Amino acid sequence: MSEKIAKIGYFGKEGSFSHRAARLRFASASLGAYPLVDQAFDALVRQEVAAIVVPIENASSGTITDTVDQLIRLHAGGEENRYLVRECLSMPIHLVLLSVEAAVPSGVPYRKIFSHRAALTHARSWLRETFAGAELVEVESTSHAALLAKEQPGTAALAGEQVAEEYGLVVVRRDVQEAIANRTKFYVVGAAFPDSQPASHTSLVFEAAHRPGSLAIALNALAIQGLNLTMIQSRPIPGRFDEYRFFIEFQNGGREEEAVRALRGETDSLSVLGSYPIVNLS
Repeated sequence: MSEKIAKIGYFGKEGSFSHRAARLRFASASLGAYPLVDQAFDALVRQEVAAIVVPIENASSGTITDTVDQLIRLHAGGEENRYLVRECLSMPIHLVLLSVEAAVPSGVPYRKIFSHRAALTHARSWLRETFAGAELVEVESTSHAALLAKEQPGTAALAGEQVAEEYGLVVVRRDVQEAIANRTKFYVVGAAFPDSQPASHTSLVFEAAHRPGSLAIALNALAIQGLNLTMIQSRPIPGRFDEYRFFIEFQNGGREEEAVRALRGETDSLSVLGSYPIVNLS
């Protein structure tokens, strides 16, 4: 992907994991922060930025549904061929516990521990065992969690170590995640980037008929073509109780075009969200 991009937007505040992913991938680009996922997508449509970096999946908590919903909204607005998923960035996540003080007074636990849902899910067992009396508070991003910990004495934030200096916090504990490795994938959504690597994955969203077996019939189109499903997420269709759209991602295997054609024949509607490579960030 070209490094000569004027500006890249990202979800969260400076110091968030999305910010780190954007900085690692676009070292020479100007970056813009958007506190909410929908604000990042709105900035893309207004052409304030050339592309946005938004989280799509965490190894522990699964699919980031805010991003899925905004991709659906973007394509429902007639932007299918303009703004697509261009890359998927895969980055290891190392969580630390941050606070204004290096330690709370003896015998006095943190009142609250702030973080994003994905981080809280990944470290929940450790947090419950170590800080049993603390309220775990879900906020929109890990960087916002750090800001809240700075503003509220007696609280802490679960975030990346990169935000400690930004908000004047100290690291209380390092490597607080569970035994399993933690990674997050981020989508780069925007206009075409001619320097991108060959695509290895495709994502799309479709609606299947509201009758028994319709989802199985649709997904069988991938199996027939020998394509492996890597992500699936149902999202409710507003105003249609008990009916859902399905977001899926699959590995390309040379027959993805045939699979998409077959899927179109088995679904009520379908939008391709993009075909893209996986880029591993350190």
